[in-house]
Amino acid sequence: MKKRFSQIFYSLMGAFAFLFLLNLFDFHSLSFNADVLPLYLLVPLYLLGLHLIWSKAWRWNQSEIERVGATDPQTQLLNSSQFLPVLEGEIDRSRRKGYVLSLLYMDIDYFSRYNQTYGMSKGNAVLDQMGHLLKSNTRKYDYCFRFGNDEFACILPETDKTQARIVAERIRELFYSTYAGDLALSVGLVSLAEGDDTSRLFRKSEAAMIEARRDGGNRIRAYVDRGMI
Repeated sequence: MKKRFSQIFYSLMGAFAFLFLLNLFDFHSLSFNADVLPLYLLVPLYLLGLHLIWSKAWRWNQSEIERVGATDPQTQLLNSSQFLPVLEGEIDRSRRKGYVLSLLYMDIDYFSRYNQTYGMSKGNAVLDQMGHLLKSNTRKYDYCFRFGNDEFACILPETDKTQARIVAERIRELFYSTYAGDLALSVGLVSLAEGDDTSRLFRKSEAAMIEARRDGGNRIRAYVDRGMI
């Protein structure tokens, strides 16, 4: 696509330059008018300016397409398609540099009931608030994702289990107080262990979240290895 547009763009630039020079040519004397010689110098500068503007606009457009494709439009968090590549990269970095790594997996308790009671617009406002809550209570180098409808995840580099629980507790408390008990969060927490890959680490966080939900919700459960995963 870029090659095709480049060909069209440069063809138009060449045609413009040709017509410009043709307009300056004196057909009676078969020479260029020396009085307008400085204008000749403006042509390459003008074309160079067009090239720089076009290149910058193309790069901006491509980066915007990539950003939109990687972002959930409702919450402005990363979408689930970005989760495994990011997690794989962070696991690799953690192992190479000896950093700890933790993962939070969250589900909104009673969200379906809330939607049925108050309507979809109120439900969407909850999702917006959840996105804001996660972004404002994590660091700029943490990663927050939306999964499906009402499930979310946060990858926390350089964060051990104790530190991750503090983050999770802060988010849980703020969310619960915002909705006065109409909604709550079930949070699963896991830290990277030897032998964990992306799939295993995610399954651990999901299992911990399910346990929190089964215990009544509005709580945090750290993954405990019972030989099931």
